Amino acid sequence: MICEGGPRPDGPSRALAHIRAGNVLDLVDRFRAMAPQGQVAVYTSYPELARAVAARGAEPVRTPSAGFHFGRTLQDAVRRFHPAAVVAMGGGACPLFRPEDFAFTYRALQAEERVVVANAPGSADMVACNHPLGLLWTDLPAIDNSLPRALRALGYRRQLIPNAGRLHFDLDTPTDAVVLRALHPEGPAIAAALAELPWRLPALDAAIARLGGNRPSLGIFGRVPSDLLTHLDIMARWRLHVLSEQRGMKAQGMDGLQAGGLVAAIGPECLLAAAGGVCDTIFFDTRPLAMAWGASDADRFHSDLGHTGHVGEPRLRALTRAAAACPVPVVLGGHCLVSGGLWCLCDQLRD
Repeated sequence: MICEGGPRPDGPSRALAHIRAGNVLDLVDRFRAMAPQGQVAVYTSYPELARAVAARGAEPVRTPSAGFHFGRTLQDAVRRFHPAAVVAMGGGACPLFRPEDFAFTYRALQAEERVVVANAPGSADMVACNHPLGLLWTDLPAIDNSLPRALRALGYRRQLIPNAGRLHFDLDTPTDAVVLRALHPEGPAIAAALAELPWRLPALDAAIARLGGNRPSLGIFGRVPSDLLTHLDIMARWRLHVLSEQRGMKAQGMDGLQAGGLVAAIGPECLLAAAGGVCDTIFFDTRPLAMAWGASDADRFHSDLGHTGHVGEPRLRALTRAAAACPVPVVLGGHCLVSGGLWCLCDQLRD
């Protein structure tokens, strides 16, 4: 089950939806090749995507463009298709997965006991389980991130796909799309969509150049996972300055006041001013701040792209302006930027 849809009110949202649609088409092809006896269902509010996946042999199921609920959609898929097991994800998930990652998932689902498989222990982007009839008798969460926790509470044993940076790359923001373009994904549909992408992030280009230098200092702020830091300590010749907070923000359902955290308390402009004096480049997950400030998707996306004049929320606009004025490159984005994105960039630079 692949879910992709929602409103596309502005240019960044439409462009990102186009790239995610390319990822959906590649996922359909991959699943049909790996498990030809299975059924690939795509729940989407986009008629053009529904037609495209149907042409590839998948089953499109139309959804409304607003009010999407992941748990109830998963239950609908179980009732509609009667699967022995189900693999569920959003349209931005798994663009860098390798065959062995899906093979591990399929093997784990053969167990007689109830098993839930996920790509991450906290906030999951891909969730799979066997014995799916057990999902019909409970209330499931509205987002995929917290689904493994809910299934563990129902008695499913969790298995994690062997860890790697590619497992944590999810296409949620404009920055993710630009980073993914630099990583050269293998899927032909998403590669074609990325080739048409008009966005450029000079800060990212400058950051990558600096990270390829001699022991640069890197600032990482936001929902920074501990396994990324372990990997960077072992594999990267970078000196790290890290402020990690609000991990699991979406999966645990934090409200805006909780999400602001220490960065909101000290002020992001003050943080950037201080970090600019000790770091050679900065990767900044702004989503906890954006949630605390009630910024819209459009504001967040325009901030990522440095479109200061299009950011309506005044505090996020000030942060975007401060990032542009910082003496070192500051890359703004979401969780993927400071998890799978930075992990994969590290591996690419090392290779």
